[in-house]
Amino acid sequence: MKKLFALVIAFLGFGLTVVSAQSSYYGETFEKETGVMRSRTWVSISKMKSRLEHIGKDGKITSVTIFDMNTLTSCNLDLDKKTYQIMDMKTLIDGTALGVESLKVVDSTTERTVLGKEIIEGYDCTHYGVSTVTTTQGGGDSGQYDEWVWEPHGITIQITDEMRFGNYLVTKNINLGEPPANLLEIPEDFTEVKAPDLSELGAMLELFQSGKN
Repeated sequence: MKKLFALVIAFLGFGLTVVSAQSSYYGETFEKETGVMRSRTWVSISKMKSRLEHIGKDGKITSVTIFDMNTLTSCNLDLDKKTYQIMDMKTLIDGTALGVESLKVVDSTTERTVLGKEIIEGYDCTHYGVSTVTTTQGGGDSGQYDEWVWEPHGITIQITDEMRFGNYLVTKNINLGEPPANLLEIPEDFTEVKAPDLSELGAMLELFQSGKN
């Protein structure tokens, strides 16, 4: 279950930055220890949209996702095939997309505790300890991570990388301001394809949860 929610949080996290951020901006995220770039992010407060580009080790774009917080949807672009998939983030958040009753989310809470003030990458940040608790029909899960937020812009400068325990992600090269409008829209020459069915993944997770592997 912990892996499931870690993946969901990682997937949704960049979309939700448009909610937590107080200013529109562009930023580049790196692994703190290695200096390897992991992603580029554009956030528009006025449009309530954000764009995430994952970067591979070769420096090339591996995936592009546009998050729309107005409709709570994500659009995954395939730049090579010129196709896109629309996914309903609400069904990912509440677990219904997995098609398994025991994985449906009953309740989810997040608590943030101020741990102090620090200068990170030259930005005056508030250090938060964040605790999350998710309750599902079949049980629950909890997690903790640290986050350093550049006030008053609400931009996360450093965060614990939950997918690589003990490491940190840092955001650099920040430019405040609205991103180019075309970056937050689906290209006109792209074709929509059906989003993947996550019910098979849900069934595998249910077996794992019950120990029937």
